[in-house]
Amino acid sequence: MLEMHVRSDPAAIRQPAVSTVRRAAAVTGLVALALAMPGMATAGAPCRPVENLDSILRPATTLLLGELHGTRESPAFVLDVACHAAQADLPVVVGLELRPEGQTRVDRFLDSQGTDEDRVALLAGPTWQASYQDGRNSQAMYELIDGLRRLRSTGARVGIALFDASGAGGGQQR
Repeated sequence: MLEMHVRSDPAAIRQPAVSTVRRAAAVTGLVALALAMPGMATAGAPCRPVENLDSILRPATTLLLGELHGTRESPAFVLDVACHAAQADLPVVVGLELRPEGQTRVDRFLDSQGTDEDRVALLAGPTWQASYQDGRNSQAMYELIDGLRRLRSTGARVGIALFDASGAGGGQQR
């Protein structure tokens, strides 16, 4: 499950509203994109086009998107939406249904240069090393996280909040 949540307090972007993320995660297969109040402008490459997106990208909005684990399209679309939100000066928190104990690794990676060493450090975490693979720890999910890191490196206010909708830590009971 992917969820994007943008906070109404741009200064708090580094401490996502995890309780809000968990509440929204109670609906299986959601992506939530929450948009906060306008923040700083974003430089960088243009975003890939997403039709009719400007009509729903508004400050203090939560956008829920459904997804299936293991697809390439869902994480790519979330990155496209996050890119457009960032270019509209809207801070973004993307909620990802990944093991919450990996939050520190993800935060470090978001603040990194994205070197091979940074990538290895991220992927050494339990989320990526689990014996049970259900698509949440796919190459496409890594590319989403790395894309959000790149957006953040341009000055965009982009964060990630990890949550486990299963409540059991592994998600195998799904």
